[in-house]
Amino acid sequence: MLPAELDVTVYADIHTDLAGLSVADLEQHYRTIGIKQGRRSNSIADRNAFAALANRSGDVLEIGPLDNPMLRGPNISYADYFSFEELKKKATTHGRSAETVPNIDYVLGEMTLSDIPKKFGAVLSSHCIEHQTDLIRHLQDVQKLLNDEGRYFALIPDKRYCFDAFKSETTIGEIIDAHENRMTVHPLSKVIAHFASMSHNRHVDHWDQPVTSVPPIETAKIRKAINTWRESEGRYLDVHGIYFTPDSFREIMRLLRELGYIDLHIERLYPTRFRKNEFWAVLQSSNPNRAG
Repeated sequence: MLPAELDVTVYADIHTDLAGLSVADLEQHYRTIGIKQGRRSNSIADRNAFAALANRSGDVLEIGPLDNPMLRGPNISYADYFSFEELKKKATTHGRSAETVPNIDYVLGEMTLSDIPKKFGAVLSSHCIEHQTDLIRHLQDVQKLLNDEGRYFALIPDKRYCFDAFKSETTIGEIIDAHENRMTVHPLSKVIAHFASMSHNRHVDHWDQPVTSVPPIETAKIRKAINTWRESEGRYLDVHGIYFTPDSFREIMRLLRELGYIDLHIERLYPTRFRKNEFWAVLQSSNPNRAG
């Protein structure tokens, strides 16, 4: 059993200013005040404890571990767009430890997620969803990897508290358009947004001073984005192409399921906590008897 989004006992114990409130009042406080304030509301201590929930499910696939996988163990497999040797070199270049890079079982690019010949009790990704050029295809591929009781555990940046703060939330139209047009690289508009509409990445400061206005875009930054896009000659550029808040993610997942694009539903959504930059979602198939 996964922890509830709101456990009123934990909520009251952690937040002493709520002592003495009834269950109904605690629930009301959480809905109207607690979520906005980023108050912890359940037994999940932190992001590592969230990831550990996936490890209860037998074999686990972690997507995009880079040099710092969230899970380790004989039941954990890894998929990444870089090979083991490439990740070691990448880690060294960025001043990180090459010694912590895990062996990559499935190198994406040489294959896709849907080519992985195995089922898993859980798939885990941290800050992966926002890089997808075709989110629907990504979710469809993940679903194919899950066994009948499998779940997708995703840690997703909240655009309000990272360098995407100046950008508008991604719409359902953009998600569907990317899928119907089979996008495999980010369009120029996303590259321009990345270079020209980037905020600072200090999530604590975003909590303390929320964005209330968007500054003018600098011509030089747009020019840099265009030149970078041209120089890529159609190759994938690693930028954020999707911008979510917990509420917008919930709504888009609902719409995609109702439209028949995916067969996953949100089993749990744990909102962004105070002075953090991500929310956590658990997706599970709406059809436990789905075919392989």
